[in-house]
Amino acid sequence: MDRIACVYEDVTLQRLNLLKSFVLILSSRLKVDGKSDSVGALHNRRGAQEWSFGPSMGSTWSAHGEDPKVKMWVVKVSDFLKMGRVPSHEECLKAGLLHRWTSSFFCIFVSHQWLGKRHPDPTGEQFRILQQALQNIIDGTTNVSRDIASEFYGDSLRWTENDRCRLQDAYMWLDWVSVPQAPMKVSQLSNSEGFEEMSPAVRALQTTHRVVLEKRGSLTTQDVHILSIPSFVQQSDVFLALVPSLQHQDTHAACNYCSWFERGWCRMEMWCKMLSEKASSASMPMIVVSAPDRTTLETPLHWIDRPPHEGQVTFEADRDVIFSVMQNMLDHRLRFLAAQGRSDSYQYLLARYEAVLGLPAVQRSVEDFCEHFGFDSIDSAKRSSRNIGPMACAVAAGDANMINVLAGAGCSPNVHLKPVLDVRIMSSLSLIHLAVDVSWRQPQVLPALLQARADPNTCDDVGYPVLGFCRTTRDVELLVRHRADVNRRNPPSNQLAISVACEYCAPPDVISKLLECGSPV
Repeated sequence: MDRIACVYEDVTLQRLNLLKSFVLILSSRLKVDGKSDSVGALHNRRGAQEWSFGPSMGSTWSAHGEDPKVKMWVVKVSDFLKMGRVPSHEECLKAGLLHRWTSSFFCIFVSHQWLGKRHPDPTGEQFRILQQALQNIIDGTTNVSRDIASEFYGDSLRWTENDRCRLQDAYMWLDWVSVPQAPMKVSQLSNSEGFEEMSPAVRALQTTHRVVLEKRGSLTTQDVHILSIPSFVQQSDVFLALVPSLQHQDTHAACNYCSWFERGWCRMEMWCKMLSEKASSASMPMIVVSAPDRTTLETPLHWIDRPPHEGQVTFEADRDVIFSVMQNMLDHRLRFLAAQGRSDSYQYLLARYEAVLGLPAVQRSVEDFCEHFGFDSIDSAKRSSRNIGPMACAVAAGDANMINVLAGAGCSPNVHLKPVLDVRIMSSLSLIHLAVDVSWRQPQVLPALLQARADPNTCDDVGYPVLGFCRTTRDVELLVRHRADVNRRNPPSNQLAISVACEYCAPPDVISKLLECGSPV
């Protein structure tokens, strides 16, 4: 393990030294049709009428209209900063500290890991760190810095003096304060104050989230607010991840940025941001607070391979709610992308639909595949000029049988994709890169590509080899058996696979396997 730790440390130093040259590479590779693309770049724009939804689409969301929403409760940042013990929603409501969100508010959505099974912050330390961090930003004693990874991928957004001034008068959504903690069944509120304004939203949620309703029998006031989290994120201006290094009161586990990303609810909230119409950093910056004096603007790079259904939850019943929110949100995003003509992002998310939701991978017939992804036939699919073409759809969907069919029809397994930044295709990846990076849960995908003569030594336009993207030792072993070279260096980066693996936070057993296969340190 000491040897592995040294490899990780060495790679960090290499990454800093290469940053300036990589930014130049990125600037040149993001020029498409003479225009320089920013985060959320579009490729191959097509009319929305070309795209149809598969049979799994059943949401009531519309790309051109909105369902009735539950109004979001928020607290003034200035009031939050004065709090000693942070009171619950009911206590805040009674004290007159909560406000109904309006579009004139500058609003911060706070995502954090609970440090107790029944209370989010039993000692109050986590919320004190948030108060100190916000006060430091407002006072100007702490600068909100930009993380290296975001700079590498061309995100130059900075926290400005105007942002600091707006924070003083901002409002904040925080689950403990903004969501009912002593929930009542909605059916019991028919004669209560506020039910009339909530009623249209409740009816919409009961239609959209039928799975939750069937499992629970009826919705509570807490359910209504939790199921509305996607709209709360959409209405916010800043996404703040509160991730200080603390200890969970009940499990005594370390809680930090890494553990935050392992929680099912936190992942779901992150996906709400990344699938919202404010997905880009320019529309909704993400601030990470890890200490009172350590706040950074970050662009999350690994969210696309962190589906919420694989995250940890305290109560297993929560998985039904997470699934329902994710399905509704993903359907909404697909409709939005179709209406915008953003074919690359649409095709990719459509292909990843089952994997994102934790549903079994679908092995489609030729006819079903063509209909699902909008191809008239295999021949037209073969001639398609789409960036996310038929073979990419099959790989992303984990459909090994269709990879074989397409290869037999003459589709190349050695296609390289253009970057699609809003779904975290950050460089010109090959299909085999895609297979080991996001389709590793379907072990038959990589063998199918290799059987179709995909090149195991190919690299992206930065020079990163396929071996560096592996998430499992199984894929490392298979690639090496097919003559992938652990010592190969490709220009312009000339990085070894093991260096790339460390940069992309590969599991330690993958690093060990690369060393075992002869990689130099």
